[in-house]
Parts: sequence; structure tokens; C-alpha cells
Amino acid sequence: MLEDNYLQIIDKCILQVRSDVPEMQAWVHSYERHHRHRLAYDLMMVHQWANPSARILEVGSAPFILTLALEKIGYRVVGLDIDPDRFIHVITNNKLDVRGLNIEKEPLPFPDETFELILFNEIFEHLRINPIATMTEMRRVLKSKGSLFLSTPNLRSLRGIWMLVFHHKGGHVRPDIYEEYKKLELFGHMGHVREYTAKEVSTFLARVGLETRQTIYRFYDPIYQAQLKAKTLQTIEKIFCVLFPSFRPLFSLVCVKGSKCDG
Repeated sequence: MLEDNYLQIIDKCILQVRSDVPEMQAWVHSYERHHRHRLAYDLMMVHQWANPSARILEVGSAPFILTLALEKIGYRVVGLDIDPDRFIHVITNNKLDVRGLNIEKEPLPFPDETFELILFNEIFEHLRINPIATMTEMRRVLKSKGSLFLSTPNLRSLRGIWMLVFHHKGGHVRPDIYEEYKKLELFGHMGHVREYTAKEVSTFLARVGLETRQTIYRFYDPIYQAQLKAKTLQTIEKIFCVLFPSFRPLFSLVCVKGSKCDG
């Protein structure tokens, strides 16, 4: 279980974001319902892995809940977002260092080997143009002894297999592929392009010079679990995923800078 203090930090930052952007209360509320526990886990991972003096690049940082939390515990964070002005009051009120950037179309505005840690959480499944170029840029700005954390939905999850067999779609592309592409017009960025297995992503990253040192299979928060209405199904899924972690709905990779082996 997550230690209470990480959730408490995240909850305080959620309240701060709500206060700074009251016009986006509904969006923030929906986001926190589905990501509160994940953000606390991400915070815990950073706290356990990264040196307190580490400079961190957080990709896709809106609504800046994790950004705030990392700043509060002493890290130096640079946030990247495709449209940070949506949360301009969060950025200015809390003096956050945030850059507006489309990571699929623009190079990162940083010198080589700038960051000790890159957070690339819940982003990979959104890439639609050239993931090779995007992840090569991430490798370029990562220090030689730095780490990259990447999390994404697990195609091989028990829920994903259930959805594929009985509902004819992936477990985390909601509500359908048309709506995922429609987000390009509504928000300026793609929804989920597709889901991946941990082996697929780690193999891909190795080709661009990012070696996976650890794979962590994770649950979503209680909201995800409650989507199964029947308590019996909830229990079965939980027990099965405890016994067989690779069938959990989310995975994180801890990667380090290695040699490129494309071609």
C-alpha cells in the first residue's frame, strides 16, 4: 500500500490546483478521481530513486499536481505541456518552471545531458507521429547516469484481455478510437493510440538507447477497481493480479541511458 504521507501531499496539491483554476473544477475533479493514487505512487518512486538534488523533467505535466508535489519535497522540476496556459494561474501562483512544447513535433529546448530524471508517465500511449524521434530526444537530455520512468497501460492485463474477448476493444481506449482521435480537435493532443505490453515497450526503448533496469506492474486506483460492479469479480481480479503481477492494468519501466542499437 502507498504510505499515507504521499497521498496527503498529493491531496494538498489537488486542493491548491482547484483553488488556482476554479473554472476547471470539473476537469480537475475527473482527473484526480482516476489518477490520485497513481500520482502518489509516482511521487513515492521519485522519492525512493532520485537524489534530493536531482533536476527533473516532467513530460505532460498538466494539471501540475505532481509538479507541485515534487517541488514541495525539494526537487527542481521543469514541466512540459502542449498547452500550459490552461493552467496559467497554477504556474504563476506557485512559480513553476513550465515550458509549452509539442514533444512530437519540436525538439526539447535543453542541452544534452541536462536532467538526472525524466518522468514520462501516461504519455507513451498517446504518441502517434514518431515515437522514435520523441524518445531519442528524451535520451539526449538525460544525463549518463540518469533514469527515465515510463508508465503506460498494460495491453496484457487481465482487464484488457477481458475487454478484448467480451467487448471487442482494448481495456484503456475509452470510449472508442474515434473519440480518442477527436481529442486532437478538442484539446490539441491525441487520446490513446494503442496499448502495449511491457516487453514491447522495453524492446522499443532499447533500440533508441534506453535500457530497462526494472519493470513494475501496478494497479490503478480504487476507482478503476470499482468499475467492475460485481464484488465477486473485483475480488477475483484482485487475487489473480496479486498472484500474477504481470496481468495488472499498468506497468512502469525504470530505464537508464545505454547504447543505441537501432537498425
